[in-house]
Amino acid sequence: MELQGWYNKDMILLHFTAKWCAPCEAMKPVIDEYVLANPDVEYRVVDIDYDFDSLTTYDVLGVPTFILLNDNEELRRHTGAMPKQQFLEFMAG
Repeated sequence: MELQGWYNKDMILLHFTAKWCAPCEAMKPVIDEYVLANPDVEYRVVDIDYDFDSLTTYDVLGVPTFILLNDNEELRRHTGAMPKQQFLEFMAG
């Protein structure tokens, strides 16, 4: 996935997911709430069933996987569903 020109903010949250993934679906309300409260973070969903290139580019082995980028550099990642507080801690660093 080429991010050049693909985003317009410094902080990007990539969310690798799939429609058949129950933990991914469980995370949706937490993510939606966070995205609405933090418009400075660009949020991008990567559906692994349609974007195979991104799986290898970002070395994603499971879903859900969250990768936080700053200026196109990976800051941190997490694989697996997490409670709201843990997700907020992940985002805060």
